Amino acid sequence: MVWIFFQGNCRRNLYFRHVQGNRPRNPLETAVWWAEHVIKTGGAPLARSHSIDLPWYIYHSLDVIATLLLGLLIFLSGWIWFIRRLLFGFTSKTQVPTQKIKQN
Repeated sequence: MVWIFFQGNCRRNLYFRHVQGNRPRNPLETAVWWAEHVIKTGGAPLARSHSIDLPWYIYHSLDVIATLLLGLLIFLSGWIWFIRRLLFGFTSKTQVPTQKIKQN
């Protein structure tokens, strides 16, 4: 049982040793390797920000701001209408026509 455990560890360690040994040793070689890697692969397209492809109004959240302002305007208009109806009553402002007196 112990031998199987160590054998599995040895295989994993050999794999990591191979991967680590495949990389350059000193920092200058590492920097050169990364520069060459980026040139070969064309950079990292997955690391590129998605905000580059967004339209300007979505990037600055203007669509969200406009929606919130419209909702606020509708809400406040409703409250103003309701309060005016409470203060001035629910009656309409129709005037009763008065009879005109004929003057010569």
